Amino acid sequence: MHWGKDHGTPLSLSLRSCPQANHKEKSTDIIIIKE
Repeated sequence: MHWGKDHGTPLSLSLRSCPQANHKEKSTDIIIIKE
């Protein structure tokens, strides 16, 4: 699930800010990046 950060997308910035807090959102971000 760390591949999302490699993409360097704006969503990844939120994950980097608080990976633990956005743990649930991480799944959503992956779906968005996938599309």
